[in-house]
Amino acid sequence: GNILSVDNIIINNDTSFSDDVLKARLSLETGRVDSNELEKSVQNLYALDRFETVRYHLERQGEENVLVVDVKEKSWGPNFVDFRFALEDNFESDTNFSAGVSINSTGLTDYGAELRTLFELGTDKRAQAELYLPFSADQLYFAQVLGGLEVRERDAYYRSDEPNLGEDTFTLDARYSEVIADVGIGWQPQLWGEFMLGYRYIDGEEELAGGLSELKYQRAMPYISVTLDALDNRVFPNRGGYLNMSLGYARDQLDSSEGRSIAEASVLNIEGIYAKNIGKHTVYGKAKYGTINARVGSVAIEPHELGGFLNLSGIP
Repeated sequence: GNILSVDNIIINNDTSFSDDVLKARLSLETGRVDSNELEKSVQNLYALDRFETVRYHLERQGEENVLVVDVKEKSWGPNFVDFRFALEDNFESDTNFSAGVSINSTGLTDYGAELRTLFELGTDKRAQAELYLPFSADQLYFAQVLGGLEVRERDAYYRSDEPNLGEDTFTLDARYSEVIADVGIGWQPQLWGEFMLGYRYIDGEEELAGGLSELKYQRAMPYISVTLDALDNRVFPNRGGYLNMSLGYARDQLDSSEGRSIAEASVLNIEGIYAKNIGKHTVYGKAKYGTINARVGSVAIEPHELGGFLNLSGIP
């Protein structure tokens, strides 16, 4: 690319972000600027999905070469509301449905803090708030705090101890109510890479068959996680890859009528996605691997689920 000599930088900032954040994200410094690197920085700024247009040009002002950058935030932002509705039915089992709303509030600080709140009703109920808090203009280090309440309706599978009954397993309707808290410190050296050290706490209750029995459980789990994301779209990607790995050490406690039981175990989760364009077609694949601590009674805390849209569709 062309090498530009830049004596001064002017940012016409029509956004909720500070000039320092935009300069850090664009990696702008006076001196010799490579036009290809500048174009790549502009594309990185678009990747944040907060801006409608990012334009730049070089102009002569007196004795100086001045790089002028015009950044305009989305006209439908910076704060926005998303509505969602989902309905799943395979004409054999129960129908699952949900309706919800999420509210995104951005630019809460000069460094670009964001708050996302979510409310969802239906088969599953959820109320959740998540705060993203960067510590500097380059957003290299940040804190992430999440808190919420979740209620899920599921089938719990049990094995019968009675002999010669034919079917040796049976199901009961189970209702899981959980209070979840998660706090972490993160490092994001590149837009596509993130590392986090966190602590997760869950206080839950399992209620079987409308009150037949109640079990209380808690999970305390420090963890580390790595996320690498080069997909062009998270839901329907055309190219790129995604990898998320987390490793935690869970201390689970279960309180029932039979007393208290405690178990500790490592919990590993890996998810990978890859997409590639071949002519007019896209090859897309996803793989997941996960472990749970299954040594505390009959409750599977944070179980892995298959079924639903794009996860073996048609299976509940």
